Amino acid sequence: MGIININSLKVTPAKDKTVDLCSVQFKSENDIRPKGVQRAIKRLKDVGLLFKVNFLVLICNTLGQSKSMGTCDVSMLSRVLEDLDLSDIDWCSYVLECLKNTKHAWNSISDTSYYVGPIVLLMLIYLEHVSCDAVTIDRGRPVICFWDVETICLHEEYEIRNGGIGSGELQDPYIPRDDNAENVNSEYLSTIESTLNKLVEDNHMLASKLVEAIERNPLVCHFNE
Repeated sequence: MGIININSLKVTPAKDKTVDLCSVQFKSENDIRPKGVQRAIKRLKDVGLLFKVNFLVLICNTLGQSKSMGTCDVSMLSRVLEDLDLSDIDWCSYVLECLKNTKHAWNSISDTSYYVGPIVLLMLIYLEHVSCDAVTIDRGRPVICFWDVETICLHEEYEIRNGGIGSGELQDPYIPRDDNAENVNSEYLSTIESTLNKLVEDNHMLASKLVEAIERNPLVCHFNE
C-alpha cells in the first residue's frame, strides 16, 4: 500500500492527454461506464499508458465513487502523470475520503438522489458482520479475497427469502490469528522437546556407564553412592 494521497497531487497539463486517451474510446463522457471501461481494458494488447488510464478509472469508480446515473468520474485523470506508479497511491485513504464525501452529498429521503460512493466497501463490511446459514465463508483479511459474486448472491437471496436484508444475526468481531506467534511457539516447543530428548538420552548413557563401571570395579564404593 502506497503513501501518496491522489487528491494531493497537483492538476497537471497531462490532463488533456489522459482524459482524451480515455474519452476517445467512447462516444461521449456520458457513455463512460464501468462495464465499458472493463471491455476497453480487455481489448488492449499492452500495458502502456492507456491501460493505466483505464485501470485507474475503473478502480476509482468501483471502489471509490462514480457520478450519477452510473457514469464514470474521470476527474482523477487530471492528476495522473505517465510515470505515476499506481502502487504508490494510498488507496485506503482514497476510499475513506470517498465514503465521507458521498455520505454528505447523498439525500437518503429523496427519490432522485442516488448513492454513488464506495458501495463495495459497505457491502463487504455488511457481509463480514452479518451471519448467513446458507453461506459459510472463512473469515480473514483482506475481506475482499474471501468473497466472490456467487457467494454474495447466495447471501442476498437467502436473506430476501428469510425476512429481508439485515435480518441475519451479527457476528462477533473477527480476531486475526497471529500465525507468526504460533510459528514461534511451535519452534520453541520443538527446541525444548529436542533438548529434553537429548538429556534423556545422555542420562541413559550415563546410567549405562555407571553400571558398567560398578561391574568392573565392585570394590570401589563411591560408584555405588
